[in-house]
Amino acid sequence: MLKLSICICDTDKEYLKALGRYLLAVKQYQFSINLFEKKENLNQFLEENSTDILLLSEQLYNEETNYKKTEITIILIEGLISNTCINRPWVEKYIKPEKIVEKIIRLYSGASNKEIPTLDDNKKALIIGIFSPSGGCGKTTLSLKICELLSKTEKKVLFLSLEGIPSYKNQLNILGDKSITDLFYFINLGAENILMRVEGVITYNEEKNLWYLPPPLDARDMESIREEEWERLIEIIAASGGFKYIVIDFTSEVSERNLRMLEKCNKKLFIRAKGGMGLEKMDIFLEQTQQKNFFVWENDFDKRVKGFINEIKSC
Repeated sequence: MLKLSICICDTDKEYLKALGRYLLAVKQYQFSINLFEKKENLNQFLEENSTDILLLSEQLYNEETNYKKTEITIILIEGLISNTCINRPWVEKYIKPEKIVEKIIRLYSGASNKEIPTLDDNKKALIIGIFSPSGGCGKTTLSLKICELLSKTEKKVLFLSLEGIPSYKNQLNILGDKSITDLFYFINLGAENILMRVEGVITYNEEKNLWYLPPPLDARDMESIREEEWERLIEIIAASGGFKYIVIDFTSEVSERNLRMLEKCNKKLFIRAKGGMGLEKMDIFLEQTQQKNFFVWENDFDKRVKGFINEIKSC
């Protein structure tokens, strides 16, 4: 879990209280909060203490003030941003508080050189891959169902789709402009603190109690990501100890990327489409790729999935 200290300085006392209460109640992160109505009190605090994030009212901002003990200063703006603050990181003051959290985490993760400490290596995530050589067989719906059932074990579950065009967008009610493309930009640059970058992109769906990496803004972005970059991302997240399960929803192509990612999976579930063509495609796939340790399902997903979940939980 990402743990951050946040200072908020604003002359509106009620706003300070409301935002402070919300941040303390957020389940996804662990925040320590300090609130200040007066800039003088903030300055006095920062003489002896440091903070990861400073949220500062635009009216109180002075470009000549240098907060050396603050990793990032984010301006709280009302309406149009002034010329004084236009080149600074900022967030709208009166948007929904969950959107404030989302944006400040994204800004912080992009600016910070820190890395999130990993947990015990023995707590590496179990990776579950759902694949079919035939499209339209219910693979994505089943992947999300497995995530939902696993999340009821009170363990953290990450859903990762390799699709360029997300068929799951409505199911997870995905809005906003966060994208997995942003994450791979840092990976491509060779950034070391990948887990911190993940925090700036990853999103929590409260209704289904699962985490997911949001889809690319352009489907072609997924094709530009190299196989070794996918492998590095999965290895880092799995080894972090932050998740108990990672469920990967594969595309239907028998590609180098899919085959290499399937090798990373501890459990593999293959969906065979009904009819002769589905059977033939699956047989050819298994023969040519020499898969090991997998299950093949054709139908009756609802009856089979509970047994599958029990087997996963026993690992």
